[in-house]
Amino acid sequence: MTTTQKILLSFGLVAIFSVAIYLLIVWFLKSRKQMKKNKMATLGLVIKYKTFKDYLGYQILNKEQFYLYFVSLDRFSLLVLKYDNNLLRSLLRKTAKDLSVMLPFGGKVAQLPNRDTFVIYSRKEDYDEISFAESLKQAAKTPFYLSERTISNSVSVSFIEDKNYLEIRSIEKAYHSLIQSRRLLGEVVRYNGSSDFSLVDYQNTLTKLETSVVKANLSDLTKIKNNEFREIYPELLINDLSFTNYLMSLPPLEQSWANLWLIEKFLLDFSTLQIESKIVLPILLSTLENENFVENIEEMIQNYGYSLEFLTISLKPTKIKNEQIVIKNILLLSNRGVKISFDIEKILADTYASVQLYNINRLEITENLLSEEGLTELLYFASVNHLDVLLKTTRPREEIDVSGVTHLTTKIELPTNNNKNRQRKG
Repeated sequence: MTTTQKILLSFGLVAIFSVAIYLLIVWFLKSRKQMKKNKMATLGLVIKYKTFKDYLGYQILNKEQFYLYFVSLDRFSLLVLKYDNNLLRSLLRKTAKDLSVMLPFGGKVAQLPNRDTFVIYSRKEDYDEISFAESLKQAAKTPFYLSERTISNSVSVSFIEDKNYLEIRSIEKAYHSLIQSRRLLGEVVRYNGSSDFSLVDYQNTLTKLETSVVKANLSDLTKIKNNEFREIYPELLINDLSFTNYLMSLPPLEQSWANLWLIEKFLLDFSTLQIESKIVLPILLSTLENENFVENIEEMIQNYGYSLEFLTISLKPTKIKNEQIVIKNILLLSNRGVKISFDIEKILADTYASVQLYNINRLEITENLLSEEGLTELLYFASVNHLDVLLKTTRPREEIDVSGVTHLTTKIELPTNNNKNRQRKG
């Protein structure tokens, strides 16, 4: 074989090997693509978060149209304080399963690393995304039954469209919309790419709440006419600040959900005392500006063995912007048997108008008001309008002029073996 023939043979072999390698690479890439496709097609409904991110990237690469939904169990951090980790894992597994039942074809659900939040992938189909978000919310709220009690949780929901690719590629950014849903007490929020959903104030507030010291000075509400106790009145102190002052020190957007967080923290501790009595809960007037307030408060107290008819809400006056929603929520509460009490720290020109507007059943006053000139007029107003008047005091009844007052606070006798379960009276 001549040198020329050898060179031609070498080039021929190189060409053959090159084509073979090329065909092998093409086959490998096609096989890998098919394997990826098969893997994505055979994933379960509930998957790990890392797998979920791979699945999401695959759908984006294939230009699929979809929504991402975020579902969170609000105040989950309080459940952590009460229940062991095995029970909480069971609760979270059940929640993931309940959510998976709602998924359309191709849908996936995964739990985010912070545990209390789930992310759901759903293809764009012929359905209303708001209605679907509400159905996810109801699924996540399905009660978790224990032998001694039932656990349910308020739920926040938000969603984001695939057109916001930048945010979707970073799920943590799209998570901002869920925080806005929490601020609105579970109202469904649609993320539109806005940067208004800041996490900083929310995270700082949550940290403050979780590290705060909540103290409840409990009092019986005693009816002067027959010396009968009717309700438990908690004077809540957070880091030695009054309930109202503490909440008002927080950023305005964080006050409503923080209000309910503190209420549930109190109920969590109070439930261990096993006191059966009507109960008073402090609520900022501005918290009632949320459409979902009644739903939230009802679910919360039912978790602790109460119903709305055994609840009194002590309204703490604050500035509000949407009076109509406040009035609507108060009417809903009143129609369900809730008594509305109005805490008066100072007699102002608009006090009487507020009392009439909000369908108040009882006025709350402190000893500081006993020396004010307007007290006589206020007590007369209460008498004419058949309103109860509660005097919050630490002094014995004998030391106070109780003319015009119908109820007093008296220091509670904590349960003993002989009086653990006090009957609700009145």
